[in-house]
Amino acid sequence: MAEVNPPGVYVEEIPAAKPIEGVSMTTAAFLGFAPGGPIGMPIQVDSWEVFCREFALAGAETCTSTPACAPAAIMYMPYAVRGFFGNGGKKAVVLRLDESCTDNAHYVQALRQIDAIPDVSMVITPETQDTQAMKAVLGWVTERRRSVYLLDAPAGMGSSELSRVAEEIGSDYGALYYPWLNVRGQNIPSAGHVAGIIAR
Repeated sequence: MAEVNPPGVYVEEIPAAKPIEGVSMTTAAFLGFAPGGPIGMPIQVDSWEVFCREFALAGAETCTSTPACAPAAIMYMPYAVRGFFGNGGKKAVVLRLDESCTDNAHYVQALRQIDAIPDVSMVITPETQDTQAMKAVLGWVTERRRSVYLLDAPAGMGSSELSRVAEEIGSDYGALYYPWLNVRGQNIPSAGHVAGIIAR
């Protein structure tokens, strides 16, 4: 501390505060359906081409196989991953879910598989249309406290329904995106595309 000799003028040097470090938002984890590849195993991919190779997509972005509990006769994860890389994303972790009925417990079990990957900053579940499943994922993200959940609002919702869902799943660790996008005539969820923009 500087010595004070009133009524003179003195200078006291105070160490500068440490700057606040930004949180990396570069790596997105995708949980969803794919036509091939290992189930329940997180695979790190750094391009659309690698995703196609790992998950047997053969260069196509649509998959018309209908999982037992999928909301429509299309798999949305390939669209989401392509949108991620197409909008500037560089690193993704992809975990293919079992195409049998995927309840809350299955999502939580899948999330545990990516818990050991420290740099996952965003979680996207393109096929999730059930608010209870969304809550399960959001609970895991909130507990983890180092990721955010980019949710896709269920298709065809009106503004009043959208407000209800947003209030029901409200959290500091989640963001709800709507409307869906139309890509080459196909309506698809938008969170994967948004994640790519965030990760630039």
